[in-house]
Amino acid sequence: MGLLRLLLALIVCYDHYAAAKGYPLRPMGITADQSVEVFFLISGFYMALILTTSYVGPENRMRFYRNRILRLYPTYLFLVLVHTVGAIIIAMINGKFTIFSEKVAALSAADPFTFLYIILSNVFIFGVNESFFFSWCPDLGTLCTFDPAALPGYILTVIAPAWSIEVELIFYLFAPFLITVRSVYLWPIALVTIAIKLWMRFSPQLLDNT
Repeated sequence: MGLLRLLLALIVCYDHYAAAKGYPLRPMGITADQSVEVFFLISGFYMALILTTSYVGPENRMRFYRNRILRLYPTYLFLVLVHTVGAIIIAMINGKFTIFSEKVAALSAADPFTFLYIILSNVFIFGVNESFFFSWCPDLGTLCTFDPAALPGYILTVIAPAWSIEVELIFYLFAPFLITVRSVYLWPIALVTIAIKLWMRFSPQLLDNT
């Protein structure tokens, strides 16, 4: 299962790189979006497995949360540090920021609330995913309603793909409680969410705005 998740992660990395370079996409016939969704499905089954074997009972709930945090946050914060230090070194060599130019400009123009949001979301991950639903409006110094002509809100994030980690973290928060719910109640929820996803995917109104 670990090797399959690694393969899916590599497909995502390749798709992002190939898109930037103009190379053919869909290695192994699936896209990055599809790989992420399969990754989430596998994580769901894996979490259900370990919660019913290694973390049984409410007394092990905090141990589950602690172990999930220790698996994700140190690696994420290390990557943020490496990315930031690398950007600073490049800025010192070039005499100006190139990688972080938009982020530095956003920080300098942000109002206090948005400045705090930028810092906290990049440190704690929660909030990174939400930035994709907004645009960055430097004149106002804040995030605003999504506008395809404006700068995307995710330029405020150090590692934009961390949106998927936030989704995982939200699932981890609810997973210990979901396994205690009977399947007869979970199936309707699953069917409704699938229906909403299909509507969002194929809705003519939404397609017209993309």
